[in-house]
Amino acid sequence: MVALPESKACNALVAEAQPEFALYSAAARAIGSVGHEHVLSAVLEGFRDFYGGLWVGGKVELTSTRLSFSPNVLNQLAHKGDYSWSIPLPEIQALSHEFGFLSGIICIETPRGRAKLRCFGAKGFLARIAEQQKTARYAPQHAGEA
Repeated sequence: MVALPESKACNALVAEAQPEFALYSAAARAIGSVGHEHVLSAVLEGFRDFYGGLWVGGKVELTSTRLSFSPNVLNQLAHKGDYSWSIPLPEIQALSHEFGFLSGIICIETPRGRAKLRCFGAKGFLARIAEQQKTARYAPQHAGEA
């Protein structure tokens, strides 16, 4: 068993993620490639259509009561808005694994919708989430028992 909290580098699929084109434009100017924002926009829209959103890099953290995602600094700069989220473990209705090229994908179903995380070691991390979720569901019902 891994000690909690457990943190892991990952990407989260964010349907509403919007790129911060000012950052991309500044980088393009720095390398002498100006005026290609429309190309980048088209590529990102292709990714959004294919995946159902954009993959935002960051960190996932599993505690005894929650599963949380927070974007890393680079992705905070590269996207408009804050795409952090936190799910109480008892709200997780289903967990599943999907194949992903190079890294696996963890699917998390809640009453508020679906979250997807892409990371190395996804199957093992999914098992730890499921194990902790069972503990979190059991604990509140029997909190007064010795």
